[in-house]
Amino acid sequence: MSNIFSILNFDVLSFSGMMSCSMSVRFFAKFLIHMMLPIGCSVAILAAWAIARVCTSKQNITKRTQINEAVIKVFILIILLLFPGLSTKIFQVWKCTSVAGMEGQYLVQDYNIMCNQGEHVTFVVIAIGFLLLYIVGIPLTMFVLMFRNRKILHDESSPKHHAIKNALGGLYGQYEPNYWWFELAILLNKTMMCGGLVVLDPGSPTQVVCGMMIMLFHLLLVLKLAPYIHYSEDWSSFASSLGLTLTYVGALIKMLQVEILKRGGSVEYANKLNYADIAMDTIPVACVSAVVLIMIFVDCGLWNYLRGKKNSKGVQKNDRSSGSLTQVQPIQPVDGQMDAAEKGKKNNLQINNKTKRQRTVLETEEDHALKNWGGVAHSSSTAAVPQRSVVITCTSRKQLGEIKKKYGPHSVEYKTALQQMGKKRKTTLNGQKK
Repeated sequence: MSNIFSILNFDVLSFSGMMSCSMSVRFFAKFLIHMMLPIGCSVAILAAWAIARVCTSKQNITKRTQINEAVIKVFILIILLLFPGLSTKIFQVWKCTSVAGMEGQYLVQDYNIMCNQGEHVTFVVIAIGFLLLYIVGIPLTMFVLMFRNRKILHDESSPKHHAIKNALGGLYGQYEPNYWWFELAILLNKTMMCGGLVVLDPGSPTQVVCGMMIMLFHLLLVLKLAPYIHYSEDWSSFASSLGLTLTYVGALIKMLQVEILKRGGSVEYANKLNYADIAMDTIPVACVSAVVLIMIFVDCGLWNYLRGKKNSKGVQKNDRSSGSLTQVQPIQPVDGQMDAAEKGKKNNLQINNKTKRQRTVLETEEDHALKNWGGVAHSSSTAAVPQRSVVITCTSRKQLGEIKKKYGPHSVEYKTALQQMGKKRKTTLNGQKK
């Protein structure tokens, strides 16, 4: 079954041993061919890029830019598909085991090769080189590219944003801005699951427990951060991680059942763990089915279509720019109440500002008029006042304030009172001078 799924990682040579013995290829030959796959794919992509550039005129800058962006996208896709297979194949070089009745250890992938001797030592050195080139180099290169451009990954106002998004968008586009690095965490998880566990004793409880702990850590990371933009992708990642974690739990229970029988335990006691067999068969299928259903109903919009909500591709989460995952949100009123409350606040603010401005102007005019009682009027408040039948008599500032309050600051009565107070003030000043 594992050989069937190897085709997803471009490991075509895994079928060679299944077809016939005459087509069987030695492990080290398959190892070298697999290590050359990224280089061969890169050469093919570069050749296609060169042909496309030649067939495109130099004046058509837009077309050439699109070609460059498409080439980078394809290259990143190929590398991500090859990465798990590369991890597995490299770490298989160190996968050795003992054989009963024979001295030393032998390579699990090819029992004709004795470990730590002759040809195996040479390929261990080669494997270390490819380990640094691929397993360390690929994630490190991705991290450097995204880290150097982290400020413009989601900054649409930046002139470089469009080019960066088209080139590296496949690495961070599905994640929230704070978690642009999460694809590197997934690559690390693939490295440990596909490669690191290979080094451990195959089929031992130690290997199963380590795999369970790795997947449990990844499960908690996904559950805590919820790094994807869409809720459906968070649920898909959670379901797949939970399925793998519970699969390792079921494998550990199965090992416990076998160990009980080996140590002479009763069959009835061992049969109490038969649910482990059911779990091993149903849990992976259930989790894969959940992921497929989420993809069909949520990501493809079938659920919204059935509910009558067309043109809806899934629910996006609010931007958590502060990075806090647990936040206390204030209770929001319904839309109508919120709109009315906002309008009321704006109206009150406008009224208060208008009242303050009127008070400032009126107080300035009044102070200016009182300081220049009897003098030349510089304000519109002391201009010539048309006569009315109402007789106003004002002899003090107290009366002036009452008239202002009663008739208003812009009334004829108040302006007449200001003129009377000004004349009275002028007469008093002239008398003091004499």
